[in-house]
Formats: sequence, structure tokens, C-alpha cells
Amino acid sequence: MESLKNPQELAHNLLDRIEKFNMHSTEVNAHVKALRTLCKRKVLSVEGDV
Repeated sequence: MESLKNPQELAHNLLDRIEKFNMHSTEVNAHVKALRTLCKRKVLSVEGDV
């Protein structure tokens, strides 16, 4: 885990990562779909534990 940084450094790092972002929209969609599936599974597993 990263150590705590000041807000300006965090903002700069985020902007740097966004500027370097290079992924085709179909790849983004696939990642979003996979993340959605994982989130749904997590919700179902948590509801099953209650």
C-alpha cells in the first residue's frame, strides 16, 4: 500500500495515469462487464452470509 501523499501529488499522479491511458473501447467494455459480474457475485455471496 502506498504511503499517504499530499493532494497535489495524488492529483498529479492521477492526471499522469489518465494521459497515458491507451485502451480500445471494446477492451474497456470487457473490463467493465467483468467488474460488474464480480460485483454481482460479491453481493450475492454477502447476502448468502447474512
